[in-house]
Amino acid sequence: MKKVILIIILLLITGCHSYNEPDKLAIISTIALDYYDNNYHLILEIEESANKGEISSYLVKSSAGTIEKAFKKLDSSLSKTLFFTSLDILIITPEIACNHLKEISYFLINEERFNFNFYIAATDNPEVIIDMANTKDQIFGSNTKQIFDKKDYQFKKTDMISFLNNYLDSNIITLPKINWEEDRIIINEELILRRM
Repeated sequence: MKKVILIIILLLITGCHSYNEPDKLAIISTIALDYYDNNYHLILEIEESANKGEISSYLVKSSAGTIEKAFKKLDSSLSKTLFFTSLDILIITPEIACNHLKEISYFLINEERFNFNFYIAATDNPEVIIDMANTKDQIFGSNTKQIFDKKDYQFKKTDMISFLNNYLDSNIITLPKINWEEDRIIINEELILRRM
């Protein structure tokens, strides 16, 4: 009798507690961050499965006085749960890179939903680049990650772990710079930051 009660108790207290159905997840491929008008401006590219196994994406945007508030604003406005584990790339502007790295790094380190298997790059206008890529039926984050993953990629790849190591240990941080040219993503420059 004790064994039966023990088995019933075990069945009741074990199982998946934080399980989410895949169709209830907003799978984030790209995060783009900018700072102007005293606000952080956030763009998320969210992957979506379409008919016949095709994958498309759409953009959601938010802005607030802190990076945390910008994310919370998006979190509460979507009907799906933000899912960052599949994040391919974080794009920041030179303004973020030069003046707000401390806040961004602190947020990323302390936000438990992130895994650090994504690249980080810079661009002058992330919204224009992501919009252009999305008009060509491409998923910006996945395509950019494929460029970085190529063996013949000529610039220094910067994933989040190496970025954080450089940020903590070095006075110089190098980020690849993304541009849009002739209907394609071009990575032909580097943004070099010197910490003071």
